[in-house]
Amino acid sequence: MRAILARFVAPFRIAALWNQALDYASRGQYGGAMTRLAEIYTLLRQPMPSFKVDYEFNLLLAHILEKQSDFSGAISAAETAVYQIRNSGRLSDADRKYLLYYAKVLMEYCSDSGAVTASVTDIDVKFGDLLLNSVSNHLQSKFPVDQPQHHSGEMRLI
Repeated sequence: MRAILARFVAPFRIAALWNQALDYASRGQYGGAMTRLAEIYTLLRQPMPSFKVDYEFNLLLAHILEKQSDFSGAISAAETAVYQIRNSGRLSDADRKYLLYYAKVLMEYCSDSGAVTASVTDIDVKFGDLLLNSVSNHLQSKFPVDQPQHHSGEMRLI
């Protein structure tokens, strides 16, 4: 009986933790966001990152790890998310390009900080390729990007 109840309650607990993680991250409280995200992975009985969780969890994990200066961890989580995004059948082309661009910029920043990745060259999406009017609002609010503003033609994530 307890196992049945736990399986019923877990999705609601995960949704609440996800909203809390997003809220903490949006306020720059990355420790709190990481704690909530770690709880989600624990409830799902998966390591961080994992191909068996939603790509959004891995993408937020990558962002948080980058903010905590764990650049190799951030790249690992971003690479996992990129694989998931590329193979997702539920994303529109506009959403897919947007999320790939987000991951690309994050990995470029991590690479500039000393972590090494060849994966970033595999993502051939530029800001000008994005159809922002066609990208889902919920993705733009969770994973915001702005037009590139510095000399390299790319941008720094918020």
